[in-house]
Parts: sequence; C-alpha cells; structure tokens
Amino acid sequence: MKKDTRNHIKYMQQTLEIAKNSPDPSTKVGALLVSPDETEIFTGFNRFPPGIPDKAQWWNNRDSASGEFSKYDLVCCAELMAILNSTSALKDFTLYTSHFPCLSCARTIAAVEISHVYYHFSKEHIAKNIDEVKVRTLFKLASIELIHLSNIE
Repeated sequence: MKKDTRNHIKYMQQTLEIAKNSPDPSTKVGALLVSPDETEIFTGFNRFPPGIPDKAQWWNNRDSASGEFSKYDLVCCAELMAILNSTSALKDFTLYTSHFPCLSCARTIAAVEISHVYYHFSKEHIAKNIDEVKVRTLFKLASIELIHLSNIE
C-alpha cells in the first residue's frame, strides 16, 4: 500500500514526538518503522543501552580519547533502537527518522532490507561527524530510497 503525503507527514510528526523521549541533552533523535501495509509500527530514540546510567558527564563528553566514556562510546542510535524493538522481519518497511542517519545505521538499515528512509533534519543538525556521501552511496547500492521530508509543522 503506497502511503500518501499526509501519512508521511503524520509519521514524521510522530517521529519528532518520539525524539523528545531521548535523554540526550543536545541531540534528541527519534525513529519510527512502518510496515508496508501500515499495520505494524516500531519506535526508538537515541539513548544509552538499558542498565547504563545516564551520567551527564558521559552525555556531555564527545572525546573518546579522554580515557573516560564519551557519548559516542555509549549511545545507541534511534534507528538501531527501533530495529531492536521490532518483532518482525523488516524487509520493505519504511523508516522515518528525525535526523539524517549515520553510516553505522545505514549499514544496519540495509542489512534488514528496509526499502525507504525519510528524514527531517539534515546532517548539519547533528554534532556527530556523518559522511553523507557514503550514506547516500550505500543506500543507492542497496536500492533504498532516501527522502528529505522537511516541511513539517
């Protein structure tokens, strides 16, 4: 079933709401997976793995070489959390994500055969260094459609 533009906007609005659950003080990312027939939905937001405390010093540390945990040593991306929260094979699902995905998430998205990825914020809205060219190339090689959906109120 092909979703119309209203549904894409509705799902992206839900994704932006999901992002608000993230404990990350600087970049709150949300993700929503939708089955082709729109009967199954799985969500995720960026966070540390269960059982890892949300220490402010880790969230605020972006330097992995500091000898202490950094945010990037511990954080699980929203896209990964939605995939881990799923209970279905994800072939041909659509992923809505608040931010342009990183390369690690792009690999995982390709591995589970998600067919469409909609994102709201471009990579400039993320402090993490993201290689946009590699992400776009990986998606093209895997026949994953990547769509920027920015006109959300």
